[in-house]
Amino acid sequence: KNKYIFGLLPSAGEYFKSTLEYLQTVNPKPKKVAILFADDKFDTSVAKGTKKIAEKMGYEITLYEKYAEGQSDFTS
Repeated sequence: KNKYIFGLLPSAGEYFKSTLEYLQTVNPKPKKVAILFADDKFDTSVAKGTKKIAEKMGYEITLYEKYAEGQSDFTS
């Protein structure tokens, strides 16, 4: 019977930390991570944090690339 509902979200730099932690538990465990992100401030912060955490966990970063926000053609 709560009147209000609250939720806590991680900071942008730790947005995918729980996902990377989960990947440590699956079998077979992934060894590589690709990070593709839009060039806006939030996505750039998420990507930087994800890269840092992934490298600390021992993942090989196979792609770290940003694209223009709103881009829909990725053929290049």
